[in-house]
Amino acid sequence: MADTIIDKAYEDNASLLVYLSERKELSLLRTVDDSFRKTLVLSAASLFEHQISDAIHGYCNRKSGSDACVLALIRIKALKRQYFTYFDWENRRPGPFFALLGEEIGEKLKTESKVDPLKSAVEAFLELGFLRNCLVHQNFAGYVFEKTNEEVYALYRQACVFVDRVLRELG
Repeated sequence: MADTIIDKAYEDNASLLVYLSERKELSLLRTVDDSFRKTLVLSAASLFEHQISDAIHGYCNRKSGSDACVLALIRIKALKRQYFTYFDWENRRPGPFFALLGEEIGEKLKTESKVDPLKSAVEAFLELGFLRNCLVHQNFAGYVFEKTNEEVYALYRQACVFVDRVLRELG
């Protein structure tokens, strides 16, 4: 798994937290830590949305022979502002996502996601999506969640396994 912009942001933030801790800047340390946890959730969820949407578009492009009408339909009705409907974020379930991918691909991924390592990866992916929705819809500045930066980053790394699997299947 290649390093991503999320990995770089996490490393940079970890260095900043060490720097602030060494200088006993505890108030600033707490502020930066809290802000970064939230930013990390939003960044990871946004990256996943972008990757999955691009993979679906690319798959449709290849399968349709780059048909402009099909691609416009996909872009407008299946992708544009629709990603949030692909999963049951509130209950942390894949929801209709596997069904949207059809019998061959969807069923294959659904079956694989019932056992580890994909099962844990799907759970981590859905947890990040759930946290993202909480932040966006429940007062970002005031929203408090108990996960540390390290725990959020671990969710991201684990969720990457699911996203990478989807990307490979659609690639």
